Amino acid sequence: MVNQHTTKGDAERAVYRAVPSSYIAMSLIWWISLGVVTYLSFKDPSGQDAWTMVALMAFLAVLSSAWLAAFRLEIGDSWIKYRSLFGGERTIRDSDVVSADSPRGANRFVETHLPPFRIEIVARSGTIERRTVINLKVFSRDAVSHLHKRLAPFLAK
Repeated sequence: MVNQHTTKGDAERAVYRAVPSSYIAMSLIWWISLGVVTYLSFKDPSGQDAWTMVALMAFLAVLSSAWLAAFRLEIGDSWIKYRSLFGGERTIRDSDVVSADSPRGANRFVETHLPPFRIEIVARSGTIERRTVINLKVFSRDAVSHLHKRLAPFLAK
């Protein structure tokens, strides 16, 4: 689940997914809340608000798990493919990479919505430069290390 090395013809690729500790850190709170609210709803089944809370907690628990399950990072011989639930899937060829940066936290106000532990890759697609932000927090240290090694020539010093 965390790391698979597969061979496709002569090309080798590594596939990384969200690590179990990410599920524990990001989803467990919703699953525990769901259990508590469900228990309280059965204890006093007359309250309509309690069942609304059960539905809300169930939705949040499933959404957080689906969000984490959608993360995938594939590193091939000459490309990087990244997928997230809300960002979709992007494939970046090494030859298209213009620059890469690994900032920590939010350095400016406009960055407050970005993941705190990330890599930002700027790639040229024709005449357009696109920035791809990879959320590193959900992946294993091996995945982060592999990505850093691949992008080393482009990372800002």
